[in-house]
Amino acid sequence: MPFSRIACFVLISLLPSVFAHAQQKLPVEVSRVNFNSNARPYKWNNIVIQLQANQNPDPQAANPRYVDNITVTLTLGYESKGASPFTFYQAEATLVTLETGKKKEIAFWMPYDVVQRDNLPKEPKYWIVELEVNGQQLNLLVDNKKSFSSGFTNLDSINGFKSQASGKLSETDGILVPTYLSPNPYIDQREPAAFIRKEQQ
Repeated sequence: MPFSRIACFVLISLLPSVFAHAQQKLPVEVSRVNFNSNARPYKWNNIVIQLQANQNPDPQAANPRYVDNITVTLTLGYESKGASPFTFYQAEATLVTLETGKKKEIAFWMPYDVVQRDNLPKEPKYWIVELEVNGQQLNLLVDNKKSFSSGFTNLDSINGFKSQASGKLSETDGILVPTYLSPNPYIDQREPAAFIRKEQQ
């Protein structure tokens, strides 16, 4: 059998698995990230993340229509004029549950005084949103380009950013916060997200 026909056969035989992977839905995904400055009423900057639940990964879940224990971790990297070229911030929030097929918006907030002091732009140069369901991290950084900034070109650049940030985050711990640790109102006041509250120590 000529090489071209063999290659064609192999390619066709692989197509179902390739498409199955491409079409496979993650339990939860990021559908949108918006950056806002001078948000009312206190002029803090906020980052609004819209999540969508697709399917419950637990076959023994009491109610498979809901995905439980969704942890959202936001990491920001702002260009800096100080000794380090970047200043990093990180915060997380855990949603109690999210109904499949539904979308929910949550927000993280940057204090006005910090924005003014450091002359922070509305959107940082680099950012990533990571998701976990019941402690299992989802591979959204590859499968969903809406979960990271356009400055990342591949997985290696994302991992490099995370590695660099990990050594600096203690310097800004507790500054970027979820809504329930800020004085600001919930983004969706009609149907606010339910959080497993983790007060900062």
